[in-house]
Amino acid sequence: MEKEQIEIGKKVWYYPILGGSERKEAVITSGPYEISGTVCCKIDILSSVVDIENLKER
Repeated sequence: MEKEQIEIGKKVWYYPILGGSERKEAVITSGPYEISGTVCCKIDILSSVVDIENLKER
């Protein structure tokens, strides 16, 4: 996903392994922010942040 697409409450697919086939349903719970040059956000199924490249809109 792109930074502009990140919205709190949006339903997404989370891919634990980038390019893998396994995916999990999730909901975005924070706006986007940058950590060491990587754009991240929070989702409801994890307590840590995720790289927005691992998300796809449902």
